[in-house]
Amino acid sequence: MIILGMIIAWLTMIAPITALLGWLLEQPVAAWLAASLLLAPLAVIGLWRTVQSPNLLIRWPVMQYFGWGAVLLPLTVIGAIATLWLPTPTVGLAVLGAWLVLGAAGVVAATRISERRLSFDHARLDRPYKLIQLSDLHVGSRSAAFLRRAVEQALRHEPDAVLITGDLIDASAVKEEDLSALADISCPVYVSLGNHERYIDVDAAAAMIEAQGVGLLRSRAVIQGSLQVIGIDDADDPAHVARSLPEIALSDDHYRILLYHRPDGWAEARQAGINLMLAGHTHAGQIWPFNYLVKRQFRHLVGLFSQDGHYLYVSPGTGCWGPIMRLGTRAEMTVIDLRPVGGDD
Repeated sequence: MIILGMIIAWLTMIAPITALLGWLLEQPVAAWLAASLLLAPLAVIGLWRTVQSPNLLIRWPVMQYFGWGAVLLPLTVIGAIATLWLPTPTVGLAVLGAWLVLGAAGVVAATRISERRLSFDHARLDRPYKLIQLSDLHVGSRSAAFLRRAVEQALRHEPDAVLITGDLIDASAVKEEDLSALADISCPVYVSLGNHERYIDVDAAAAMIEAQGVGLLRSRAVIQGSLQVIGIDDADDPAHVARSLPEIALSDDHYRILLYHRPDGWAEARQAGINLMLAGHTHAGQIWPFNYLVKRQFRHLVGLFSQDGHYLYVSPGTGCWGPIMRLGTRAEMTVIDLRPVGGDD
């Protein structure tokens, strides 16, 4: 993991800007890159300490630089190929221009919350329900103002419930008042915990969330009308859902919705009769081309999946971790319409 961390830190924070400066200044880029490898240990130490820092003023600029470096990385790969035919200053200027344009577009994509609409029919539903899924809000990386804007946008749909599938908080510096927008939601709010709540202090995070008057679902279920909403804490173990569901009393008379942060355990959820599983965690890769790496770990990267009348929806996330930037992905709020149909399933 340490070696992998050094490689990622060098590829995103050191190598791209080194190559770009070398081209612009007509310097020997290969030699500069070789020398810059010596900075990789310092980069990964600095990045790790920044991620763990309770000081958001220190964390914020480093995380933005990390994101901009990730955008620059594929451009420098293309630029390296282009130097076989073009003068290096020309390549450097082209890469610089593309970097600024794509970086600005990435910031806009991370700031604007798009909406995805889904609809499902089922005989167990006694009436139509409108639900809002928010996921990976990442208060800490994102501000309390961003959370409030997401809540206000959700409330414009007049939902019957808001479902938050983990990573609501991602920094120990987050205070209870930073989550106060949740207390203003007039409908029921149900929250499951993600990996970042575990990383900072799961009990402290849970206390702050519960202080907002929301329903924190930690291996438990609640009934709302003809819905049963189940929440399970995130875990690294892919078998966690399989072990947790048998410990929760599931109702055969209700439409079952499982909130679980990561898209693991869907097969076991189907076997347990879960009608709709909602997840997040992957961010759809957040910044291209990292989606290819995330896809290797999570087969269900993003979007809607169905099998035998059971559904899994993996949100790309409403917020984002670290840099306020998305490239090739979008920030999303999912609007879910549930409708009754006749007959039994």
